[in-house]
Amino acid sequence: MPAFGKRSAQARINEPGRRRQPSKARERWKPGWGKTRAARLDAQHDSTTAARRDAMSLCVLLACTLIQ
Repeated sequence: MPAFGKRSAQARINEPGRRRQPSKARERWKPGWGKTRAARLDAQHDSTTAARRDAMSLCVLLACTLIQ
């Protein structure tokens, strides 16, 4: 009786021993962790963003003290 489970991607490929992706294929289309993380941190610490965030927190703080 044959097994009816899902076959792996390597088993579906006709050429034996061939893998789904060539080695280092991921680096060709997706940047590494360091680049994306650095870009995200740069965006968070951008001077205009920081100034806007500080101004908003100051407004909220002043509004809360005026209400009390």
